Amino acid sequence: MNTSRSQGFTLIELLVVIAIIGILSSVVLTSLGTARNKANDAAVQSSLNSLRSAGELYYSTNQNYGSNTTAAGCSGTNTFLADASGNAPAIIADVQKKSSGVTCNVPAGGMTWYVYAKLPSDATKSFCVDSTGAARQIATPTSAPATGCPAS
Repeated sequence: MNTSRSQGFTLIELLVVIAIIGILSSVVLTSLGTARNKANDAAVQSSLNSLRSAGELYYSTNQNYGSNTTAAGCSGTNTFLADASGNAPAIIADVQKKSSGVTCNVPAGGMTWYVYAKLPSDATKSFCVDSTGAARQIATPTSAPATGCPAS
């Protein structure tokens, strides 16, 4: 009796293995995209928290926070925290690289301010910091709040 068999895999077995590898790789790639967005959210939040410190340093030197009407992108005739050190403009530029929308506001008199930026993972949510020390996630406003970060 001849019981020799050819060693190897059948075509079906190979196709099943390739399909399983494809499914697993798509799950991993999806997870990596979510992790990347959450990392960008954390970077935006960290940068905006640094902006609070820069604001207080600016205030201690100038006794105000500069002048700026509400400005999307924190641009225009913006002297918001604009000093020789350039800390605040550099922080805002860093946030703008990661967020699809950044808004600064310094009401008349320059005694208060707030900045909010859309979170990369969800444009309906923003992170807001202000001169009162507030730092919180908010629903992205449809129009700029009159003062500080809204409580939401």
